[in-house]
Amino acid sequence: MSVDLSSYNMTLIKGDTFSFHFIHKNANNIGINLDPLGDGVEYTASMQIRRSKYTDKLIGEVTEANYPTGSFGLSGGNSVDFSPGYGKVGSHAGGIILNQGNTAGAITVIIDSDVTKFLPIGRNVYDFQLTNTINGDRSTILSGDFNVIDRGSELDSSIVHYGGDRFKLEFEYKNSSGINASLAGYSAEMHIMKSPNFGVSGGSGPSIHCRAFEGYPLGVDGRTYGFYAGSAVGSFVGTTSGGIKTEYGGTAGNVYIEIAPSEIAKIPSGRNYYAIRVLEQTTGEVITLREGNFDLSKDVTR
Repeated sequence: MSVDLSSYNMTLIKGDTFSFHFIHKNANNIGINLDPLGDGVEYTASMQIRRSKYTDKLIGEVTEANYPTGSFGLSGGNSVDFSPGYGKVGSHAGGIILNQGNTAGAITVIIDSDVTKFLPIGRNVYDFQLTNTINGDRSTILSGDFNVIDRGSELDSSIVHYGGDRFKLEFEYKNSSGINASLAGYSAEMHIMKSPNFGVSGGSGPSIHCRAFEGYPLGVDGRTYGFYAGSAVGSFVGTTSGGIKTEYGGTAGNVYIEIAPSEIAKIPSGRNYYAIRVLEQTTGEVITLREGNFDLSKDVTR
């Protein structure tokens, strides 16, 4: 894109890791070298997220100087904006990379899930600025809406299941080009719950009726009443038949999930909710693969 102020709107799913890559170009469509001296101090970058373009208070900030711990946001359930340079929570995994891959003008922005899960749903705004550390010149090269959507807004895929049957689901995770995306290096979990808000295992989250994970064939946890994502392992009721297999059958992006009828029987009948997410073990990136309603019809006496 050119050096002129550009408008570009972004959308992310609340609780997922956000990653965005672009190339900053001059009027001749040539990438601008953001580190011509090779010493990492020629330019610095920051991206700030606000509820409105008319306020100085922030709800999120990403910096280049702190990468890979340059992703900041609100704390816990705190919905109060923090001011620039004050009240930041983190540092979290992420930040800004300039001249990524030694490519002139290449810029990558990463905001981790610990920040995005506390961003307010709806339309927010952002701007991305570069500062020349030699002469102090600052330029806004990108700005626009920063839309945060709740789970289920775009990935809705409802499931209707009969309580007396073993649950089986197989699907392929594809990238934006429609090509199967490898899940090597990721761990996967499926949560079935009453609420669409939940945490990855080990984090906080609402009551979960059943959890399937990559421990197949003993990769299912369940209770006769809800447990929590942060619960101690001892609070789970054993491990039972089923679980998740990623790269199933040796196919990139192929996911297979199985849950035994004994665990399905512990889930209350009626409308529930599910989400299938993966966690990258090295970077902490979180991706929602599929989610939606989980409508359960109980077994009946015959």
